[in-house]
Amino acid sequence: MLRWLNSHVLVWLLVADVISAHQFGCPQRIPGLTCQCHERSRGLDVLCEKSPIERVRSFLLRVAEQQDGVVYLKLNGNYLGSFPEDLLYGLDIKHLMVHEANMSSIHRDAFQDLGDKLESLDLSKNHLTEVPTESLENLKKLVSLNLSLNQITIIRPEAFRGMRALIRLSLYGNRIHSMDPQAFKGVGINLTRLNLGGNNLSKVPVEAFALIEYLHSLELHENNISVIETQTMPEALDKLNLADNQIRVVGPGSFRKISSLHLLDLSRNEITEIHPDAFRNVSESMQWIKLGHNHLTEIPTVALRNMTGLRELDVRGNNITRVEKDAFATYNVNIRFLYLMKNQIEFLHPEALASLPRLEWLYMNQNRLRRLSREIFEPIVDTLIIIDVHGNPLDCDCDLSWFYKYATTIGKIVVSLPLETKCETPQHLKGTPFKRIDLPCLNGDGARVVPREGNILVTLLVIALWSRW
Repeated sequence: MLRWLNSHVLVWLLVADVISAHQFGCPQRIPGLTCQCHERSRGLDVLCEKSPIERVRSFLLRVAEQQDGVVYLKLNGNYLGSFPEDLLYGLDIKHLMVHEANMSSIHRDAFQDLGDKLESLDLSKNHLTEVPTESLENLKKLVSLNLSLNQITIIRPEAFRGMRALIRLSLYGNRIHSMDPQAFKGVGINLTRLNLGGNNLSKVPVEAFALIEYLHSLELHENNISVIETQTMPEALDKLNLADNQIRVVGPGSFRKISSLHLLDLSRNEITEIHPDAFRNVSESMQWIKLGHNHLTEIPTVALRNMTGLRELDVRGNNITRVEKDAFATYNVNIRFLYLMKNQIEFLHPEALASLPRLEWLYMNQNRLRRLSREIFEPIVDTLIIIDVHGNPLDCDCDLSWFYKYATTIGKIVVSLPLETKCETPQHLKGTPFKRIDLPCLNGDGARVVPREGNILVTLLVIALWSRW
């Protein structure tokens, strides 16, 4: 029995020696080469930036000889021209970054050994003029592909075929003006995030999107789109970014096929009109809507009706002059974040904010409000976390006394930029931060409010007189 036990202990010790001997190891550095290798718990982290390609090749051959997995290989900032066939020979790589490498083409077999290994590939900021389909089609485990900031102009049929595991695809900042209706044929059902922002699209390529059944997030910002088209968009879509386009009108039923939409960004367009039925099919699902920096002259109350799940409304930077009593009345229940800044608001109905029981952030800065009456803000002060009213031409009279008390007591951490919230009138207080004003009624009981230094002097004087008495 003892002999059996000793033999098993010896075997376990030998196994332990083998395991400990095979730790992830980096090859010896080559003098004059900027390549770096770091040993991580899951494998190697290799960085070869701004180095001659032949030296990079030599170093990567040494890495391959170690027969250890490479978690991250970063070849950023090199001058590759064309990505060669054999540069990655023998390597087991999970994440490959070839960012800003002056690359205009990729050999069709460049990634042939990585088909069942590579999970993410970053080819951004190069000179590719088309999607390198033949080089990518065997990457069956690729989850993330970044082709941003290249020079791609057209997306051809089946451009991403074979990438059945792809979840995230970014084509931001290319020159894409056209997409074939079959562009996404051959992509797996996993593609849920697509970025086509920063291109030259003049219309929404809805036919191409029809093949991406489970797409959740679609970025189309910074294009030349003038008409909203969603008729064949995936019904699963919950985030749509159309900011920085040329949209002027949001027509009836613009989003009728995407009833799961949660977030819609229409910021920085040229919108002057929103049809009353524009959001009819997304009124129950919508939670965040961004309409900032357009040409709206009023809050689109009717169009937003029945959006009882709305949490954020952003209409900053428009031409709104009035906020009426019922501005938020039909969709007020869950609004927590309200952005009204940088408009021309000069009238705020006394009951306009009373219908916002959960409001936490209120930005009304840089408008034309002259008065901050108590009856307007009192219904919401208990829920507010941030209120910003700086940049308005305030009348610093007795009607402001409640706000002075609020901002210097319980609302001290709530009022944003108090020193930038300044008086416009009376003339002798123009430009003075409201927290420093000195008016007889500002403490709310008729007594004069004096600066802190004045309070100290008065206290000392009272003590002196009391002592003498």
